[in-house]
Amino acid sequence: MAIDKLLEAVTVTAELIGAELSTPARVAMAEDLALYPEKAVMQALLRCRREVKGNKLTMADIMSRLDDGRPGAEEAWALYPKDEYGSAAVTSEMQLAMAAAWPLVQDGDNIGGRMAFKERYTQIIAENRANNVPVKWEVSLGQDPGGREAALVDACQRKRIGVDHAMSLLPSDAQERFLLSAGVTEHPLLAAPKQDVAENKRRLAEILATLTEDRKVKV
Repeated sequence: MAIDKLLEAVTVTAELIGAELSTPARVAMAEDLALYPEKAVMQALLRCRREVKGNKLTMADIMSRLDDGRPGAEEAWALYPKDEYGSAAVTSEMQLAMAAAWPLVQDGDNIGGRMAFKERYTQIIAENRANNVPVKWEVSLGQDPGGREAALVDACQRKRIGVDHAMSLLPSDAQERFLLSAGVTEHPLLAAPKQDVAENKRRLAEILATLTEDRKVKV
């Protein structure tokens, strides 16, 4: 994303909410935000103009509204399997947050686990966003085979993991079904072998001619 365009957007946003930002501060913001997709940044700045109060604009205000592919805390909690059978695509940040909440979940305290998860998850994504760490999706596979395939289909449709990676996690007899379920229309596995009709006719004629010659010789 062009720095000059981004700098202008940051300046306009600051002016509209009454925030005073020095030129170096606006430039630093623009440089940091240039690492993210333009559409996501512009949407975050629009939300800041509508939501930020108090005549102050910070990077935290913008980053908390930036859709960089990370689910919110509530969605992240809902996505994460709560037992050994469930499967889902999760981020490394979700895994770290669940590590803090897992003892509570195991004890049956889902309310306490949810609060611990959200608190830790919010801290982690804030730190990673501040350090420009991109989101990384992984697959947590549970013991239920049917749940695995459904989770992989969902993750591929949401562009969170690649098709080939998902297929590598499935048995060979489930791969074609997975491709069809995920809506994949072009893949070597789906390519039916094409028969060359003309070539087949030529080969058949050669075989018949050979058989005819053999009969003549025998007679």
